Amino acid sequence: MEEALAHVTPLEYGEWLRLGDLALTFGQAGHLPGSAFVVAQGEGRTLVYSGDLGNRQKNVLPDPSCLPRRTW
Repeated sequence: MEEALAHVTPLEYGEWLRLGDLALTFGQAGHLPGSAFVVAQGEGRTLVYSGDLGNRQKNVLPDPSCLPRRTW
């Protein structure tokens, strides 16, 4: 377990991680506590991937982040 955790990089929503020519960040999905969508940018393209996005203005969960402009 400790060996696996040594390879984990925690990120805050909106914090970018660079992996070579690829940049990744997570946005608040607002679907379940801790849920996120991922944004990947590289080679002049932006990909956004999410399972579900929650609804805005709910008392229980935070609003989802705005989705960035994407090419895929």
